[in-house]
Amino acid sequence: PLDNPSGAAFGTPTLETFPKSDPYCNHDPSSVVNGPPPGPARSLCILDWSPYASSMLTAARGVATANDGAKTTLDPSQPANAAWTSNGPQKVGSYFVMSVTDSASAARFGLQTANLSRAGDDGATPTFVAPDAAGILAGEQAMVPSSAAGVLKPNPSTSAAGAYPLPMLTYAASTPESLDTASRVNYSALIRYTAGTGQVSGAQPGQLPVGYVPLPSDLEAQALKAAATILHPPAVATTATTAPAVTAPVATPAPVSLPSSGSTITPTAGSSTGTTAPSESTSPAPSARSLGPTRLAAVKTKGIPIGALRWALPLLVLIGLGAGLASLVLGRVNRETPGGKSGSAGPGGSSGQPS
Repeated sequence: PLDNPSGAAFGTPTLETFPKSDPYCNHDPSSVVNGPPPGPARSLCILDWSPYASSMLTAARGVATANDGAKTTLDPSQPANAAWTSNGPQKVGSYFVMSVTDSASAARFGLQTANLSRAGDDGATPTFVAPDAAGILAGEQAMVPSSAAGVLKPNPSTSAAGAYPLPMLTYAASTPESLDTASRVNYSALIRYTAGTGQVSGAQPGQLPVGYVPLPSDLEAQALKAAATILHPPAVATTATTAPAVTAPVATPAPVSLPSSGSTITPTAGSSTGTTAPSESTSPAPSARSLGPTRLAAVKTKGIPIGALRWALPLLVLIGLGAGLASLVLGRVNRETPGGKSGSAGPGGSSGQPS
């Protein structure tokens, strides 16, 4: 508050939203469209000049195609609210687009990536670290624990040698007690594959794409431990009148990072709480839910009366048959009448007309 001329605080230091810094809009009455209805085009705003990217993947694609998504080209044939259309890619030879994206997307589209200097390294000859495998692994080792047990968070202010300051781990959580037996087996198998064979870098199906870094041994072990917990979750007892309750103090499971595949899992209770989950040999196997046979009752559907309409189709068929027979009889009578004979073909080969 002391630094703000208004005397009020700027708000919490951690941002949760990222609005554009400039809400400016320009209204030019000379920008006319034919409509309908004809008239001035809508105002041109900062989001037209500098739109958001919906994801890091789309941001990387925009850089690769030199198309920042701006829409500042006037199309007079459009209505006022759609007058400003896409500018398209920049001209060849004058590309200048950059974005914030991830290393996997940058590698996918063949983009140049920026090396970053360590925090506080502002001397005449700063050291820059690349987002390659060595830099990302060093950055992971420099991560710090978060408020959730077993979950690490980036440490951009690290000064560790060779550590890229912006590595990223992806986490997810599961609730093993709510899964059926088949789901536990499938989830556990997926995580074991992801933390094992799925950590092999390469371009073949099932391998780790370029831009991802294989898990270090400690995170791999954490993932495998979580896979075992999903397959054999801690024992949970139920009471006669209440919802299931934990029989002993157990720490809240913390998710385990699997950055290489985008899949993550929940480990067992952390050692920081002083409690551990039961081992696989002592954990009870989940019981299958039994269902009794379903009894079906046979009911005769009551007919729906349709009245005289039911005879419409048969009557039409009979009328058609009668008309066909009548045409045959009339044609035979006409051929037997003396004045009904056709003339023979003339010299030119054309048939004569009836007499």
